[in-house]
Amino acid sequence: MPANNTVTQDTGTLFQFFNPGSLAGDATLVGAGVRELLAQTAQEAANSSKQPARFATAVMDASSSVPQALYSLAQCTPDLSAGDCLACLRWIIGMVNDTASLSNGGRILVLRCNVRFESFLFYDGAPMKRITSSSSPPAPPVPAPATNTSMPRSSFLSVRRLFQ
Repeated sequence: MPANNTVTQDTGTLFQFFNPGSLAGDATLVGAGVRELLAQTAQEAANSSKQPARFATAVMDASSSVPQALYSLAQCTPDLSAGDCLACLRWIIGMVNDTASLSNGGRILVLRCNVRFESFLFYDGAPMKRITSSSSPPAPPVPAPATNTSMPRSSFLSVRRLFQ
């Protein structure tokens, strides 16, 4: 249970947007792949203590279950504990229902955390984590990160400025 329950009850700042169109493939497998991608990205962000703290990007390569690569980002305000960050991210990922998970992409954010997924690379730099769909063979390891420690740019830059 998060130490601060208001983290998962903040509906006043809720923003959701899902892209028009649908991802190709079996709806059940694609939806499960999107939710798996977001869940693993959220776990990575919550456990991240490296700068930028409470931030992660990931990619799920195309496979038989998800026929195109999917990219994700998860972020919390750096002052949140790992538990509160994960609780916040899980709460908003829970809003990605069967219909929304088939969208060509989408984003959900509240004041303290946000997630985004797309069928295109929407941030600078290599993904921080490579995620394999549970019904796919293992993917090759992610290359070592570049020495540039700046945060990848995304459409959440205005939100990111609030966190600084």
